Amino acid sequence: MLRQLSAREAYVGAVHCSAFGVENHVRIAYAVPMPTLRDACRRIETACAALVLAVTAV
Repeated sequence: MLRQLSAREAYVGAVHCSAFGVENHVRIAYAVPMPTLRDACRRIETACAALVLAVTAV
């Protein structure tokens, strides 16, 4: 769900780490300039906060 949310809401791609043998984690590419990475992290944080609010409202 987080991967789908991040792609739709935060415009950040992520891969569930079960593809790499690790559960309960996501993997993001960080081979980008630091300002781009900081912006992506802010967007992920905002998307996660919205997800928490949506889940707690149910």
